[in-house]
Amino acid sequence: MPKGTPASDEAYAPYAPYKAVHDVIVRYRDRGLPDSLTPAVLSQVGVADGMTARTMRALRFLGLIDESGARQEPFERLKQATTSEYPEQLAQVIRAAYLPVFTIVNPAEDSDTAIADAFRRFEPSAQRGKMIALFRSLCEEAQIITQVAPRPRPAPRRAAPDAPSQRPRPPAEKRSDPPVVRDHKDDDATAPDYRLISAVIQQLPRSGKWTRERRDRWLLTLTSAVDLLFEVTNDHSDPVDVGAGGGTHE
Repeated sequence: MPKGTPASDEAYAPYAPYKAVHDVIVRYRDRGLPDSLTPAVLSQVGVADGMTARTMRALRFLGLIDESGARQEPFERLKQATTSEYPEQLAQVIRAAYLPVFTIVNPAEDSDTAIADAFRRFEPSAQRGKMIALFRSLCEEAQIITQVAPRPRPAPRRAAPDAPSQRPRPPAEKRSDPPVVRDHKDDDATAPDYRLISAVIQQLPRSGKWTRERRDRWLLTLTSAVDLLFEVTNDHSDPVDVGAGGGTHE
């Protein structure tokens, strides 16, 4: 199927090496990049020649550059973000670009099998493992997925050669745990999280121009975000719905 058609664009996920994508972002944050990125520019900054095309498409998928290679607003925010702000800015970029995946799984909680199933719709299927590897690595860098180091097992105790046998000690009295104080902030857990929609809106081009392909993809992404956060019902009794009333009332 020709590149750029809505079907191929919807079913595509990047599979560039994480190191290549990460190195380009770090290079821009630390030292800057030319106004327009090309495969030749990526090669000059250290991306392997055989990976420049994949890396360019990954950067476009993430909304960091447009079809011509010009840097976009999300890329500028990543550059200007402080060290503490950077993970959240990157998380917004990732959530907007991979919205179809986030509507199916939560990579911070779901299993590797669930994440792999969420990528089954993407082609080419032979590169699906690399798609997932890039996605997981980006999520880890954005602290969407946190790596928990396994606890080391204590070494077994060895009895001294001539140590006398010890009588078993009576079990210690079990102390009751203190009551858990519930954080009332959790009461808002069911409220809609508008950060997802905000991340999509921030993908709009500052120049006021974009390609039809990117426009169609943005509209599809925004629609998916709204459908994820809000349930459509047939109940017309919503007091804040002013559409049926012909406008607001003074």
